[in-house]
Amino acid sequence: MTTPVIMFDRLLIALLALAVGACAVGLPSRPDIGAPVSLPEKWDYGDDGAVMPWINDVQDPKLRQLILTALARNFDLRAVIARVDAARARSRTAGADRLPQLDFELTGTRSKRETRVGTSAFDNPATDLSLSLELAWELDVWGRLRASTRAAIADYQAAEADLSAARLLLSANIARAWFNAVEADQQVILAQNTLASFRNSREIIEQRFQRGIGTALDVRLARGNVATAEANLYLTQRERDAAIRLLNVLLGSYPNTDIELASKLPEVQNRVPAGLPSDLLLRRPDLNAEQWRVLAASELVQSEERRLLPRFVLTGSGGVASSSLQDLLDWDRLIWNLFGGITQPIFQGGRIQADIDLSRANEQELLARYAQTVLTAFNEVESSLAAEDFLTRQERALAVSVEEEKAALLLAQQQYESGLVGIITLLETQRRAFNAESAWLLTLNQRLQNRINLHLALGGDFNSI
Repeated sequence: MTTPVIMFDRLLIALLALAVGACAVGLPSRPDIGAPVSLPEKWDYGDDGAVMPWINDVQDPKLRQLILTALARNFDLRAVIARVDAARARSRTAGADRLPQLDFELTGTRSKRETRVGTSAFDNPATDLSLSLELAWELDVWGRLRASTRAAIADYQAAEADLSAARLLLSANIARAWFNAVEADQQVILAQNTLASFRNSREIIEQRFQRGIGTALDVRLARGNVATAEANLYLTQRERDAAIRLLNVLLGSYPNTDIELASKLPEVQNRVPAGLPSDLLLRRPDLNAEQWRVLAASELVQSEERRLLPRFVLTGSGGVASSSLQDLLDWDRLIWNLFGGITQPIFQGGRIQADIDLSRANEQELLARYAQTVLTAFNEVESSLAAEDFLTRQERALAVSVEEEKAALLLAQQQYESGLVGIITLLETQRRAFNAESAWLLTLNQRLQNRINLHLALGGDFNSI
């Protein structure tokens, strides 16, 4: 006949065997939750050309160093790095729940007791010492703790992907801010040259008026043109100042204007290759982060559902109590006990089911957010590819416009001095020449910005994964 003690020992052995198997938890693999929308075989736009890393598409020697400086010093990026460290710590905390929890305790007390012998009383000091170990271990029979650990690890992987996305975005923002600052500086130079040209025309008109050639209206219009040019110069200077200060902030520096800008905007060196595969999108770190979060939510659903199942808990304690420190190391005085128990939730007021419903709702929210992120990514790529073609044509047209407007201005100045055209024609020609060159500079910057946006949307260069 099997005694209760033997049955209890067998139960403990069985629980220990289950625990050994339950201790193993694998790292979650990269999630593959499927595409929430159908993928096109290739993007609509793009033509043949060389394939180079995105930073080389703009051929700016200083830009690479600026990006490296920002990656080392930007405070927003440091905050993201700290969040990654926090997620890593949380994943370790979640994993610790699967292991035995062992606590050590050493206590000592000193007391005075009164001892009576007959009618006499004597003080009898006493010392009590105790040493104990307390063991608690939940055996992860159903994998609840393993699912919770995998969820925490997936959250950590999502944080790592967020860091990659933050680095990519910071690099893009540095490039954007740099080109904005260079363009603003070129606009200031153009505004200064235009103001000088308008002032020269005003002097000629005033001299002609003093000689009795022309009217007061000509002088008023010329002076108004100069004042407008001065106002535009102040506007461009303000925009340049703001662009440089923003660049310094992104670099992790004080927002001053002490930075040397390039003398001109670089040209886009490479064309977009034809037939870019749509699976380039899969390397985008923000999409990877959303995938990891969906996986974490799915693991949490499993963990919450398994709370309805019985829990197997192993507890134990052992220790020694003595009035002498020396006797604490005497194992013959050791007292210990070991206990295994099963806990089954029966009535929790609906709390567990509500937690399950909450985790499922969170999972559905993340799935929907992932699908929207993918659609947004498709839109960003398609829009940038389309804009690449439009901006290239716009830049070429504006280059022709600049050349023609400058030639027209030269003719207008010559014909005005010869009395062949009026002041209105001259002033209008001056404004048109300025506006054409200003629009051309803006388009040069917009094309650079769009190329950055394209690489950001693709998550890198044009090379396949």
